[in-house]
Order: sequence, then C-alpha cells, then structure tokens
Amino acid sequence: MSNETYYMDASEIASVSEEYSSNLSNLVDNNTVAINLIDSFLASSSDILTGETWDNIRSNLASYTDCLDYANELSSIIEAAKDEYAQKIQEFLQPYPDLNTADLPAYEAEKASLEAQIQALLDENAVLALTPPEVPKFVGYDEYGNPEYQMVHNPQYDIDQAKIAENIQTIETVLQPALDIVNDKIDKINTFNNVLLPALNAKLDEVAQLVNKYLDMVNEKMTSILQEQNASRVVKEEDYDLTTVEGRFIYIYDYLTKEFNWTSMGAKLFLSYVYVEDSAFLADRHQVDYYGNEDPDRLPGYGLCQWEWKLEGGVGRGRANAMAAWCE
Repeated sequence: MSNETYYMDASEIASVSEEYSSNLSNLVDNNTVAINLIDSFLASSSDILTGETWDNIRSNLASYTDCLDYANELSSIIEAAKDEYAQKIQEFLQPYPDLNTADLPAYEAEKASLEAQIQALLDENAVLALTPPEVPKFVGYDEYGNPEYQMVHNPQYDIDQAKIAENIQTIETVLQPALDIVNDKIDKINTFNNVLLPALNAKLDEVAQLVNKYLDMVNEKMTSILQEQNASRVVKEEDYDLTTVEGRFIYIYDYLTKEFNWTSMGAKLFLSYVYVEDSAFLADRHQVDYYGNEDPDRLPGYGLCQWEWKLEGGVGRGRANAMAAWCE
C-alpha cells in the first residue's frame, strides 16, 4: 500500500464531499419517510398486535421499509378490526362504562349478599304474618263461674303489618333494583367471556392469518430484492480474500468505486483516514481503551473509523452510539 495516491487537492476534496453529502442526504430523507410510515402503522396497531407472535410480526415488519404498500394494506385491515373491537366493547360497557370483567367475583359476592338480605326480610315477614289481627280479652265469668273472653283488635298486628309493608318496600325499592343491576352486570360479563370474547379472538385470529399472509409476501419481495441486488452487484465478498489486510483494503476500495461510484481519489482519501484509525481494516475492531473503561462493549473507539462511544460522565464523542442506534 503506497502513500503516493492518498492525496487530493482542496477543490477535489470539496467536490467529492459535496457529491457524497448530497447523495447521503437524499438517502436519509427517503429512508426517514419510509421509517416514519412504518412506525406510524405499528403505533396505530400496537393495542391490537400483542403477544409474542404479534411482537415478532411487528419486529419483522418494522425492518421492511421497502414494502410500504403491504404495510398500508395491513394498516387498513388492522384499523377495521380495531373499529369492530371498539364498537363491541362500547356496546358491552353500556350502560355501565366502568364495567370490568375482573370484578365478576365481587359482583357475584354482592349478588349473594343481596339475595340473602331479601330472603331474610321475606323470612321475617313470614313470621310477622302469623300475628293474629284479634286476640281474646278476659271480660269476667259467666253464671257458672267459667271465665269469659271477647275478641278484640291486636295492637301488635298493626305494628307487624307496618313492618311487613316496610320490608316489602325495602325489597322492591332498594334491594331488588340493586340485585337486578348486579344480575345484569353478571350476565353482561358472562356474555362477554363466553360469547363476545371468543368472537373477538376469532376475528383477531383472522387478522393474524392475513398479517402472516402479507408478511410472507413481504418476505418474498425482500428476498427477490436481495437476489436482484446480489445478481447485479459487481463487488462480491467471495471474490476477495477477506482474511488478509490487502484483501479487505481492495474489497472496500472496489465497493466504494464500483458500487457507490466514488472517484478513485475519493475512495483512496477515505481509506487513508481509515488506515490511520485502523490499519488492519477490521470493521469490528476495538480501540485501545485509554479512558480506563472495563466494559468491552463500550470501548471508546470502535469499527473501521474508530468512532467513540459516549461513556458515563460525558467522555467520548458518541458517534459509535449513533451508529449502533442506526444499525438497530
């Protein structure tokens, strides 16, 4: 590797830099639009796509920024399912907006308590109903000396009848209406658990099948894209001995000039800077740690250009953090 070709004058450097910056800016803009559309779709479906299977689908789909048509179709399917789900839930919650299926045991306990109170009042009324309206009153003796009695109104009867009426009113105006509401809530929850929820799950299963169908189509498209790219690629890894410094150097140089259409001088200028940072041209190389950091994953310099991590305390420029975030 000779140093003689590593230099460019200021105008050539400015020209290469401007062209590269323009191309990079366009690439970033296009990629940002794609990613924003995908992120928007995933965010809008996050409350529907749950569970491990859904997470895998969303994770895979999130990386397919070249397949926005499929994402848009999926979005419409998910939105329709969400609308149906929301409508069913709203119907289920009327007229009890705070209804919660988790409260079923509490409602059943309340029902048992109300039924017990009603039964207690009915039992009390049954006993009170035995009170006779008249009772015998001793009025003297007959001519033979036998005691004589006369039936007179029983005051306790009035008291007990009033209590019976009060108990009936309590049942009809307080306990029974409360019991009707609790029974209605219990019926709604049982209907939701046994009828509505299975139907909603079946609907989501249908959506899952459609999502998987489109995911397969996305995979096909991405595979086709990669195959087309590989078929048209001029620079292929298998044509270079990447176990040697020279092989890696030539591979990077050819890739920049033949795949990215860099000028020869531009590629050599770039490689000269890389050589200063990492003369071995190893993409996963760590810089010697001169900050005393013991974490091997957070050394200050990493990669071809030895970009620094930003460590705790603000040490380091943070370019490696940004690169890792972009790769993720």
